[in-house]
Amino acid sequence: MLLATAAVAKAPAVASASSDRHVIAFPQIGPIERLNDGVKPHAWHYQPHPSEEYLQTWLLHTTTQDGWEIFANLAIANIGIGDNSCGLNLAIVSPAGESHTETIHLPGSTFSGSTTSMSFNCGDIRVRGDANSFHVYGTTATLGLNITVNRHGPGFAPGAMWLDDERNQYVRYNAPFISGPNGGTFRVGSNWRAALGRSTLEHVVANVGMHRYSKVWHRLRINDSGTSLLLGTFEPTKKFTTGMAYAILFDRGKVVHVSTDVRITPASFRHHHDSGYMVPTALHVAINDGRLRLDATAEYRRDAGDFSVLSHLHWLIRLIAKTFFANPWVFRHQVRVTGDYVLQSPAKVLEIDAIGVYEVTFVND
Repeated sequence: MLLATAAVAKAPAVASASSDRHVIAFPQIGPIERLNDGVKPHAWHYQPHPSEEYLQTWLLHTTTQDGWEIFANLAIANIGIGDNSCGLNLAIVSPAGESHTETIHLPGSTFSGSTTSMSFNCGDIRVRGDANSFHVYGTTATLGLNITVNRHGPGFAPGAMWLDDERNQYVRYNAPFISGPNGGTFRVGSNWRAALGRSTLEHVVANVGMHRYSKVWHRLRINDSGTSLLLGTFEPTKKFTTGMAYAILFDRGKVVHVSTDVRITPASFRHHHDSGYMVPTALHVAINDGRLRLDATAEYRRDAGDFSVLSHLHWLIRLIAKTFFANPWVFRHQVRVTGDYVLQSPAKVLEIDAIGVYEVTFVND
């Protein structure tokens, strides 16, 4: 049994007349029969924008058959050292829990890419993709990956989230590959190892900075060939009345349900000394939308790496970023997810018992 997750957090849907906060316009989930239309190729290609806050990122999470966790975050942005500055943040966690995190950040002059196909280079980093596969090669000082992910199902693209009434400011999220089989290799130190396993690729493109609409992001992922659930939330800033939540239930290559009636509630915390943050160590997840009822708990098993975002940036970008982000940190934990769910038929209760990765990103204090 597998779970993976991608969502955003729900608050009041409508602001009061006296409120000066904004309401975010979220994408409308289509009918069940359209859930497997998949992700159109152009939706996850390179999509440049003149905004200084343009950011496009591809987030690859790989779980190998022998227990390694690999997190690769490829990013293109206009902030700092020229338009299309780009880079790779790579975190690799051993089966014993030893974590390695490194970042390479390069100026826009090193970037080249196509807007009509999934193809771009950032220095020696190479990214290629098509309707059926995704390939990334990149190295940092002591880490590296050379991984190809193959299609297992259609992926999912809910559409744009609009942050202003004029619909000029947007955030677009999609998941081109969900729990797809992967091959290739990865490097820790001088050793390259086989990377046979399962991978999920998520993609976000935005022309407005995360700090303007979100304070904290929560995501939960599990890579498996059986049942997957993508889920995530963000806590909105004071400027907005609401966040949004959607959970994607994926079973043996098909999207079987998408819900926006999702509640993620941290149940316990620990204090992280270096950042000052209270970091969740257990979560309660609840969905009840009339078609899906899910009740589950994600409990901490061990660390899967944490890092200060500013410490992994080029010095010039770090200087600029400090004007937007006070104290951004990323924490990852391996968690055990237990509970049950019912989809459509109330007579069939399915149990959940899976190992996954919970990630919390603090955008600002």
